[in-house]
Amino acid sequence: MKKLIPLIFICFFLVSCAPKKYSTQIYGYFDTVVSVDGFFDSEEDFENTCKIIEDTLSRYHNALDIHSESGEGAILNKRRSLTVSDELLEVIRFGIKVNELTKGSCNIAMGAVLEEWHKARESDTPYLPSLDVLKKKAEHTDINNIEISGNTVTLLDPELSLDFGAVAKGYVADLLRERLDGCNATINLGGNVLVLGDKNGDGWKVGIQSPYGNSIIKAVSASNTSVVTSGVYQRYFEFENKRYHHIISPHTLYPSESYLSVTVVYDNSGWADALSTALFNMPVDEGKELLREFDGIGVMWIKADGKIEYYGNIE
Repeated sequence: MKKLIPLIFICFFLVSCAPKKYSTQIYGYFDTVVSVDGFFDSEEDFENTCKIIEDTLSRYHNALDIHSESGEGAILNKRRSLTVSDELLEVIRFGIKVNELTKGSCNIAMGAVLEEWHKARESDTPYLPSLDVLKKKAEHTDINNIEISGNTVTLLDPELSLDFGAVAKGYVADLLRERLDGCNATINLGGNVLVLGDKNGDGWKVGIQSPYGNSIIKAVSASNTSVVTSGVYQRYFEFENKRYHHIISPHTLYPSESYLSVTVVYDNSGWADALSTALFNMPVDEGKELLREFDGIGVMWIKADGKIEYYGNIE
């Protein structure tokens, strides 16, 4: 796996013993660029933090990768039964909880359907998957066909496959929070921003991208939380002058068209990640009912017509 970590640091000497600001980017994991920005006592402290981040990303990328032959998730999908690592088992159990609470609006067992869209999007000549094909694939997305015994996971339906895209980065962000306790930094895992500390009392400013371009539509002041956005502009392809993004509704089997983006601010990044997908796949009123289960959460929907709706403390 190709990895490159260019180390760039900018130092602000406020007082002789003040922490300095460092920044870097990490490549090669979860199909995104991971950005790290924060205040550290020394360059060595910063480098040790980056090592923890990369080690964690590497372990979970290898466990959850379903598009590489060596990925543990891909091996499970192929073999149908496998004694898996603790890392993969933890995420599967979390995915089952997410599916239950969201009533299928975020389902890690949607792999058969999502693979059809992946092939269409990544083809040299992108195409629109047939609805008939998608319906047949959707017959093999019942998460109850995952059997767990100890660390052995068995896919009882021979055509069921797992896809962890809706929960992976959020789950890993929560692990980073535990392993980097006491840090004052932000870690951006591509639309999933983990905020550690409070930027020396000022709060970290996290920008929510406008669906219409690279500008910022809203800035959130955040401390010790996560800001996760799912949007139509992140991964997509065009077919016959229409854009098709990567958030596929389990109800229509096509990209959800009600929203341009959904942003969730919550102190549990795994749930923020999963909910940003689930909320994309349900009406606002239904989403707000679901959100009653989560104290302290904030959500911003940008609807297809550009109107904005809020829930909780994000406004």
